Amino acid sequence: MPTYHDLRQAGGGGVTLQVIDYTEQETIATASAAGIALASYDQVDSLQWWRVERIVVNGSSAKTCEVTVYQGQAAIAQRARDWSPMPPGFVAIAEYPNFLTILPGSCLTVEITGANSGDTFNITAQYQVVQKIAG
Repeated sequence: MPTYHDLRQAGGGGVTLQVIDYTEQETIATASAAGIALASYDQVDSLQWWRVERIVVNGSSAKTCEVTVYQGQAAIAQRARDWSPMPPGFVAIAEYPNFLTILPGSCLTVEITGANSGDTFNITAQYQVVQKIAG
């Protein structure tokens, strides 16, 4: 049974969203010589939104790294949405009970800085794919 979220206000416009998929994507990023590991997920379809519920990052670095979550891929279009330190031996977990929304035509990007060259990171994003429905 599809899930609907009615965002219309009483007496006003608004939009109704339908969850069309629930997915989990896992990717592996390796730190460059500059100590930066970057993972960009696919661009969101122009008629859809991603509502991110959870991002989990773990890695092999012996250094304290910084994890930054962006909406957007190109540096000029990126917007930082979240940031967290990740000490060695710990897993960085970001949970969004009210969702982290990635807009149509944009993408989810996770950047890890402060690592050693060659350190690897496993990044998993859980999210709903939603679309507008005619109301």
